[in-house]
Amino acid sequence: CLIKDFELRPSVLDLLQHVFIKQTVGREKILQKQLIELIDLNQQIGLIEKTRHERVHTKKGTHMKTQADTDEVDDLATLEVLDENTVTEQLQSRYARDLIYTCVGDILIAVNPFHKMEIYTPQHTKMYIGAKRTANPPHIFAVADMAYQSMVSYNTDQ
Repeated sequence: CLIKDFELRPSVLDLLQHVFIKQTVGREKILQKQLIELIDLNQQIGLIEKTRHERVHTKKGTHMKTQADTDEVDDLATLEVLDENTVTEQLQSRYARDLIYTCVGDILIAVNPFHKMEIYTPQHTKMYIGAKRTANPPHIFAVADMAYQSMVSYNTDQ
């Protein structure tokens, strides 16, 4: 799974047949619980240290959102400062509200919700067709429509 070159990396079907993956079938919930407990234990005894990363200052100007008004941010690029803590807090906050998609400029971050969500319906599809990016919450449908509109407008592939 970790081979960077996709041409050398095994396909999904090959990986699903691997012994390591096959031994987890039917044990997903137990393994997930064990992993959470292990992470909590390591954090309690201090084995996991957070790496300090440089703060990234985004655009300057009065339209930027400050730390005080970051509750409802769909696009992290609108924040004045981006650092690991801010990104982590934003993703955790959005995830807690079942908002699994978040933008950072043109990049879409998706966090696996580990449960079924009704966000891939035909009604959702229609919301994103030809709409401005800021008209709706971040979604894979917005990315797909942007790619399609660019292809049609510029007559080139992505």
